Amino acid sequence: MIWRKENSLIICEVPSFFIATTTKEFFKEKFVKKDINIPYLTEEKKSALFSFLEYYNLEKNKILLCEQVHSNKVIFVEELNNINSFYVKNKEIFIFKDIDGIITTLNEAAVVIFTADCIPLFVFSKKGGIFGLVHIGRRGLEEGICEQLILSLKSKSLQPNDFFYILGPHICPNCYSVDDQPYSLFEKLNLCFHKLFVDTNNLLNSNICTYHNFDFFSYRKDKTSMRNLSIIFSL
Repeated sequence: MIWRKENSLIICEVPSFFIATTTKEFFKEKFVKKDINIPYLTEEKKSALFSFLEYYNLEKNKILLCEQVHSNKVIFVEELNNINSFYVKNKEIFIFKDIDGIITTLNEAAVVIFTADCIPLFVFSKKGGIFGLVHIGRRGLEEGICEQLILSLKSKSLQPNDFFYILGPHICPNCYSVDDQPYSLFEKLNLCFHKLFVDTNNLLNSNICTYHNFDFFSYRKDKTSMRNLSIIFSL
């Protein structure tokens, strides 16, 4: 697993999928404050999405977003009938309320989430065709979002071991403590996979910390309202 920096993004090189997270450089050079009509998103998230679509020539015409409320809810999206949508830069935007993770089979879609210390967990099939993103923080882990992710795959008769799970930039245990003890989001996720008999070799950590790496926004470091944008889609 190789991460490289390009055009104000860090990109993870994997077959069949595009995986990337924005850096602060993107927001310094390309951020445009824009009030767009999308519910459940902060002004900063709306502007980040607009700026991303403004600058990058994204071939996908549908963008899937979740509200991100630190829940344990992960949905599997196979169709978009009867779901309200909004248009930004000629892209159709779908946002799912009270959800923290989206897995999809839609080749015409990209999945986007926003983080500033939590894990953007990129999920994709080793066989191609199925992919998604899950927003995972301490609260979500305590609520059981790891278990719900695995259940969402199994509900479609998919084998969790046929997938890779890549942790994008997130806060490391050297920079995050709970009750004065180092707290590792990766280790908690790793333990959950082990308990669910999912091969932990499929769980890959970027080892990029949002707190001590100055390329990224970190809420714990400076209480910023800005967020790093992560995206995945099928090539």
